[in-house]
Amino acid sequence: MFELDLNREFSNEYITYKNNKLVFCRSNNEPLLLKRFNQNLDIEVLDGVSATLIELYSINDGFKYQDKIINNGYLNHQKILQGEADIFNYDFEVSNKGNNYTLTLLDLSVGSLKGNVSIDTLNHHGESYIYFASLCGKGEKVINNQIVNRNASTIGIMENYGVAFKDGLLDIIGVGDIKHGCVQSTNRQKSNLIIMDETAKAISRPYLYIDENDVTASHASAVGEISQEQLFYLLSRGIGEEAARRMIILGYFQPVVNKINDDKIREEIANYIEEVIFDA
Repeated sequence: MFELDLNREFSNEYITYKNNKLVFCRSNNEPLLLKRFNQNLDIEVLDGVSATLIELYSINDGFKYQDKIINNGYLNHQKILQGEADIFNYDFEVSNKGNNYTLTLLDLSVGSLKGNVSIDTLNHHGESYIYFASLCGKGEKVINNQIVNRNASTIGIMENYGVAFKDGLLDIIGVGDIKHGCVQSTNRQKSNLIIMDETAKAISRPYLYIDENDVTASHASAVGEISQEQLFYLLSRGIGEEAARRMIILGYFQPVVNKINDDKIREEIANYIEEVIFDA
């Protein structure tokens, strides 16, 4: 994995970086790592280029990350939010003009948050995916994830996961929007949220806006406490209650964590989730 220093200009056969704009010029199997701190970024993937980008964000009070992404190829985009702030904001705007844009977004931040992701799927047969997971304790987080189908035979898939604990309020809004003329398009979403204790609250708000007949669209939403059946199953096999709860919570995050293209980062994420939920 190659790490790019955003404080300096850079150029090689695969990428160029100048004036806060990152361009993927040629396909590369090696993931690119960026460490973000109070820097906004424009990202462009040129025609047919395939790339994997991993971004580690350090959050800070009073700063709003505003990223604009133009994908003309295949971008596997992974964003991990870390740190603590009283209030934090992000706004990620994606124009998916290529074949595939996949966003894996892990919110591990501490504090209150307002976040927005909007993906326009513009290419005929283009595909857009959002895999989102959030920890929410001692703060209020309002998340708005949106995928818009703007051409025929496009696909939009969204999965949201979250855990609310210790006075946290987690509010996830999922929007699927199929515009008129986008025949034979698909837009599906699901949300699974867990409430850890009586002081926490989680809300799932799925919306579908469909302006065409020949389409496939659906949403599914589940909000609740840790499954007592799962807990009993683990306890009956000699696993302690705290260890069982850890396993269940990490299992909820696993569909998103497993999409991160780095073993070390995945392990650090698992350890961090355990520390924040169980040791705080």
